[in-house]
Amino acid sequence: PSQLSICEAFVYTDQALPIERCPQFRDQPPGSTATYNGKCYIFYNRQPLNLREALAFCRSRGGSLVDESNPALQGFISWELWRRHRSDTSSQYWMGAVRDPQDRNNWKWLGGDDVTVSFWNLP
Repeated sequence: PSQLSICEAFVYTDQALPIERCPQFRDQPPGSTATYNGKCYIFYNRQPLNLREALAFCRSRGGSLVDESNPALQGFISWELWRRHRSDTSSQYWMGAVRDPQDRNNWKWLGGDDVTVSFWNLP
């Protein structure tokens, strides 16, 4: 299956963030950037094959894997994924959550907080 990473890049501004202010990279697919709540989100297709590679990939571009969520952010990401990949049902997506080593039934964001929302389909 193809892999996709969602890199979150930070650009600080007190106004709505135009997409032109987001970073651009040579290997970035056309139309892969979206903005939400003052941040740039870059949707990479067919890039890293494991979490460590995905994290390094985003960090090398000055960002990070998405490692937080709330209903509004989840709605934004879900819409962007559906809009971009509605014809590719085999795609998988990297986000910054890992199984808790103390409790394999629990997931944690890379920042250490519990994944407390149930709308992400976690394997």
